[in-house]
Amino acid sequence: MKKRCRVTLKEVAQSAGVSVATVSMVLNGKNSDRITDKTIKKVLQAAAELNYTPDLNAQILKGKASTLIGLVIPDISNPFYPEITKGITDRAAELGYNVTLFNTDNNITQEIFAMETLSAMRVAGVILCGVFEPSNQERELLRYLEDRDIPVVQIDRYDSDEIVPYVAIDNYAAAYQAMEYLIRSGHRRIAVITPDMSLHIIHERIRGIYTVCAQYGLGGYEKFIIYSGVKEMQKADVPSVVDQIVQLECTAVFSLLGDLFAIECIREMETRGISVPDDISVVGFDDIQLATFSHPRLTSVHQPKYDMGKAALDLLCSVMGGEIQAPYRIIMEHRLIVRESVRLCSGALDGS
Repeated sequence: MKKRCRVTLKEVAQSAGVSVATVSMVLNGKNSDRITDKTIKKVLQAAAELNYTPDLNAQILKGKASTLIGLVIPDISNPFYPEITKGITDRAAELGYNVTLFNTDNNITQEIFAMETLSAMRVAGVILCGVFEPSNQERELLRYLEDRDIPVVQIDRYDSDEIVPYVAIDNYAAAYQAMEYLIRSGHRRIAVITPDMSLHIIHERIRGIYTVCAQYGLGGYEKFIIYSGVKEMQKADVPSVVDQIVQLECTAVFSLLGDLFAIECIREMETRGISVPDDISVVGFDDIQLATFSHPRLTSVHQPKYDMGKAALDLLCSVMGGEIQAPYRIIMEHRLIVRESVRLCSGALDGS
C-alpha cells in the first residue's frame, strides 16, 4: 500500500481556489483585512476535508515557538497512567498544544532515550513520571534538560530534593489514612506489599505506615513489609507474595503496588479457598476503574488521576512562561474509598 504523504499548503490552496500565501495567513491566524470571511471559511473547510496538519518541525526551523509537549511515563499498560495521560492531552488540546508520548517500561535506558529524543525535537516542555533509579541518572537527565532550557514538571513520582516543580498527592498522609482504617477495623497483622523501587513516593507511604503503627502501639512492624521482588505488577510473583501473607498469618493486606496487584492477590487467594474479606481483607492504592469491578469491590486510596494530568499541563505552562520555578508543588486531594474488601473484626475501634 502506497504511503500517503503529508498534505501541503499548495494542495489546500488548490482545493480552496486561493493562493498559498492566503492559506498560510489564514491557518496561522494572521488574517488580513483583505481576506474576506467567505475566503477564510473556504480555506478552513478545505484544510479540514484534506485532513491538513501543520509541519511542526518546519515551524520550529522558521523560529516559531514549539507547540509540542513531551510526556514520559513508566508503564502505559497500567490503567493508572492512561487516566493521567487523558487529563494532560485534553488540557493540551484546549491550550493549543500537541503531546508526544514515550513509554519507558520503568527502564532508565529507555528514559534516557526519550529525554534525548525530546531534546532533539526541541519540544516546548516535558511532563515526566520517571524511573528514579538509585544511580541518580534521572537527576542528571533533569539537569540535562535544564541546561538546554527545556522546562520540566513531574507528575506522581517526584525527586525528594524537589529539583523541578511537580504534581502529586500527599503519599505519607494517604498511606497513613488507609493503614489507620485497617487498624481501627480491628486488624493488627497487616501485610504491606511494596515494590523494589527507589521511589520517594514509596518511601513516603512506608513512613506513613510506620508512623501510624507506632501511634497505635504496633511495634516491630518491619516483618510485615513484603517486597514484591520486581518493579512492575505484571512481573510480580503473586503466588510467592500470598505464600508470605499466609505464613505471617495476616488478616489484612495493603498493596502499595497499586490496585492491579491487590486484585491479583484476591484472585490468587480465591484459588486457595481464602475468602476476601471474610478471611483476609485487602486495600489497594490508586482507585483505578477496575477497583469497582473486582469481586469483592476493592477498597482503595483514590488519586484524582485525570485532574492531576490537567494540573500538570497547567503547571508546565506556568514554568514555560517563567512564572514558576522549583521548588514548587501542587498537592492534589486524595480520598480513601471504602468498599467491600475490608471487614470489621474483633478489636475494632469506634468510628472506624
